[in-house]
Amino acid sequence: MAEFFVMGSSFPAPFCGDNLESFVEADTPAEALQRFVDSCSHPCGVYSAAAFLSSDDQKKGGRALVRYCSNELLVREEATRGLGCYSTSRNSDGDLVVNGKVHKIVNPKGGRIIPG
Repeated sequence: MAEFFVMGSSFPAPFCGDNLESFVEADTPAEALQRFVDSCSHPCGVYSAAAFLSSDDQKKGGRALVRYCSNELLVREEATRGLGCYSTSRNSDGDLVVNGKVHKIVNPKGGRIIPG
């Protein structure tokens, strides 16, 4: 088992999220990240997180080994990909609206681990 440094942020409540960080022992970076997400006690949940070899690696600008993205973040990244400038808002159903186009977010607080 190895120790990984995980850094992330919570969902905003109401305007900005909190920084979250922890050292997690696991066999793989993905397992460490999943443990971090599963054990997070922040009342708003994990918006995004990334696993690094060490805190030193993260602080010196090292690339994340794997990332966790909430479904909300994944929809936002897809909806704004390639746009240089855009405006966002929410409709009454909680869906993301980008430049007037509605993007449905299914299970916003769910998510998945993706390559860093």
